[in-house]
Amino acid sequence: EQYRHRVRHARATWALARSILFFAAAADEKLGVRGTACPDDHSRGVCCKTVEGLRQSLIHFPSAAWLVRAVDDTFVFLDQLNLELQAFDARKLLYVGSASTSLLCNFADYAGACGEAHGGGGAGVILSRPLAELFMEQSHR
Repeated sequence: EQYRHRVRHARATWALARSILFFAAAADEKLGVRGTACPDDHSRGVCCKTVEGLRQSLIHFPSAAWLVRAVDDTFVFLDQLNLELQAFDARKLLYVGSASTSLLCNFADYAGACGEAHGGGGAGVILSRPLAELFMEQSHR
């Protein structure tokens, strides 16, 4: 229910009248959330949803220079974000965001990943289109 509340809030505020795609493990037509058929767990679900979200976004937005991945509890100031992105060349392989570090050290399933850096970015990350396309090519190997 928390997820639904956050999606409704996003749709009523920063995502209002914008072409924004929301993804989850299961579709929710009332909220306009696309399903990914990915597990809803931390071991594979987040990665799977990210890859599937990028794949669908590349198709849905064929002329988008940037692809933004934000989590459902993040508020995005789109106009400001567009201004900030003008400092970068979207034709290059660019990742904008912070690296995250896995803190799942106390769970046996994740013990090997403890302290591992990954491109989760916390609240979100931004990929240039060429990087997103390369990422998709590499994800199928």
